Amino acid sequence: MISDRHRLLLELLHAGLERVAGRRCVREALLARPPARDDGPVWVAAVGKAAASMALGAVDALGPALERVLVITKSGHLAPELLSLPGVEAHESAHPVPDERSLAAGARLLEWVHELPATALPLFLISGGASSLVEVLEPGV
Repeated sequence: MISDRHRLLLELLHAGLERVAGRRCVREALLARPPARDDGPVWVAAVGKAAASMALGAVDALGPALERVLVITKSGHLAPELLSLPGVEAHESAHPVPDERSLAAGARLLEWVHELPATALPLFLISGGASSLVEVLEPGV
C-alpha cells in the first residue's frame, strides 16, 4: 500500500519531469517565437540524451517548415515516431564514454553544417550528454 506521503512525492516527481520535458519545452518555445515565414526552410540539429524528444517538439511546432532534422542521441533513446518522419536522419552514439560512434557523429554534424544552404535557418537543440555523443578530435590526437 502506498502512503499519502509516497503518493505526493511521486506526483511531485512526475510534475517536475513534465515541466522539463524536451518535446513540450521546445514546442512551446517555438510556438511563442516562430521563425518568420520568409526566413526559409528550417534545418534542425538535435544533440543529446533528449535530442529525440526535442526534435519532436520542433516537428510539432514547425511542421512543414522543417526541411531536415539531424538527431544524435544515446543508444536506446530514439523515438520510433521520429524515425518514420520524412527528412529525419538519426544516429545513436555513446554516452557517458565516447567511442568511435561519437567520432562518426562529430564528423556527420560537421558535414551537416557544411551542407546547410544559405537560405536555410539552422536550429540547434542541445541537451545533456552532447559532449560525449559528438566528438571531433584535434589533428594528431
